[in-house]
Amino acid sequence: MEDHVTRPATSGCPQASGSGPPRLGWNLGRLTVDTGLMGSSRPLHRRTVLVQSLLAAGAISIQVSESQAASGLQVENVTRLYPVEVARVVTPRSTVEVKAALASWPGEVAVGGGRYSMGGQVAVRGGLHVDMRQLNALVWLQPEDRAVRVQAGMRWRDLQDLLDPHGLAVKIMQSYSNFTVGGSVSVNCHGRYVGLGPVGHSIRALQLVTAAGDVVEVGPQSRPELFSAAVGGYGAVGIITEVELDVVPNVRIQRRVTPVPLRDYAEHFRQFVLTDPTAVLHNADLLPPDFAAPVCVTWHRVGDDVALTEPERLVPKGQSYALEQSAIFVMTELPGGARLRERVVHPLLMRPQVVKWLNHEASLDVAELEPRTRAMSTYVLPELCAGDGPAAASTERRGPERVDPPFPKGPGLHTPVGAGRRVFVRLVLQAANLETRGR
Repeated sequence: MEDHVTRPATSGCPQASGSGPPRLGWNLGRLTVDTGLMGSSRPLHRRTVLVQSLLAAGAISIQVSESQAASGLQVENVTRLYPVEVARVVTPRSTVEVKAALASWPGEVAVGGGRYSMGGQVAVRGGLHVDMRQLNALVWLQPEDRAVRVQAGMRWRDLQDLLDPHGLAVKIMQSYSNFTVGGSVSVNCHGRYVGLGPVGHSIRALQLVTAAGDVVEVGPQSRPELFSAAVGGYGAVGIITEVELDVVPNVRIQRRVTPVPLRDYAEHFRQFVLTDPTAVLHNADLLPPDFAAPVCVTWHRVGDDVALTEPERLVPKGQSYALEQSAIFVMTELPGGARLRERVVHPLLMRPQVVKWLNHEASLDVAELEPRTRAMSTYVLPELCAGDGPAAASTERRGPERVDPPFPKGPGLHTPVGAGRRVFVRLVLQAANLETRGR
């Protein structure tokens, strides 16, 4: 287990002085401010600027905590907007090492996987950060039972590499495959899977390490209260170290696209998607500037006799998306982007007949959402589930939203980066591939 430690510069830490178990999960205490940052010459983060403004206005008061002294170890999420200074970082490779890390730490603990949760949840200031990304091994795979058990730090994409040779696929996951399995369970993620709901519905069992250091096995029938608290619990009741999942057959799917007025979307989903037994994946893309005309994209299961237009079984790892990022920039930032979407993107969306493996559509890489440069912008991934019951009226708003930098941009550069970004990229690639294969 790798261990990076920076001891606080002062002693008398209230959290460290107790003899009880470490505190897991959210820090719900009063706002504290590290005043040492205010005299620093380092570039200020937007959150720091906001806090300083509130202090100047008297909207908040300063409470300096010795236990939260700057340590020099920073943990960031994918947006890089919320760096958190921690006292210690450990990278366990086994449940035993997770248990040992908790036993040796008297203060607060936060857990991180792919670090795609945004807003500072992946770390706690002055505390212990447990980096789960090396806890990523396969425990066992039973294809005949359609079940798999993995360590919690494994990413969906790595699990797909193990499942695909057996003709199997993940049952429920996000639209992208970069997230860790344990992190996805901790937030009880959802995706585009029609009628299946969040990932918790596909979990057979979990292994947890509690704050007291106990290693426990929980599931829908075994300690169900603790199981329910762990799924979507953000680590509040313990660290998830192993996950046992249902898996399903990998099937061929065909894309069907239907533009629907926004006022009719909920009824369209209930009547033509939710009740269709062949519907596997569904999303409704909302395009700027008005977001009033959903483009419904449904992937339907088809037979093995239907020819594939995409022969790859999985999206290859480590691809370059420079071309797509340039196309995104042209469409979203330059004048005429809306006209390009209307006259080029939508016609492309309606024309190709795309047939591929479920695993290919489920193995998308968030790298395709990266802006051309992080100096000007970053992204977030807002997704609303198209699922059961009342949620059936929801749409999945896929793609990045602009987080503007704290300085003005030039004229003509205020077009928002909306959900149309990813639609444009994927369609250009698919159309190009189809055209190339037709030669």
